[in-house]
Amino acid sequence: GATTENPSFEVIRPLLSRCAVYVLKSLGKEDLLTLVEIPAEEPAGEPEGTCKGLTFVITGDVHVFKNRSEFKAYVERNGGKVAGSVSGKTSFLVNNDAGSASSKNRKAAELGVSVLTEEEFIARFGR
Repeated sequence: GATTENPSFEVIRPLLSRCAVYVLKSLGKEDLLTLVEIPAEEPAGEPEGTCKGLTFVITGDVHVFKNRSEFKAYVERNGGKVAGSVSGKTSFLVNNDAGSASSKNRKAAELGVSVLTEEEFIARFGR
């Protein structure tokens, strides 16, 4: 009969060529220690980061980030939100043309929302 050392000796060769045979072995002390050292995953919660709890509106051309989508992804990865328009919930308007007379800049001034250039954003929140 088959042995516990190598049971595949008893399997018919044509069948063996179409099968995956797994040989299991006992875990040693080193294997168990390795398993114990693996840290448990942290539970998913609110994202942490430099932009946590802040809402940004990004307008105009960007120069450091590849495009606005990359900029938005950075903000979201770091716990922030990106909105399409300036409102009372907006923390910062990011616009490389701070002197712009755009409706977003006018609304930010009206609501007292700080306007940052992309470079000022990076200095304050990283990249």
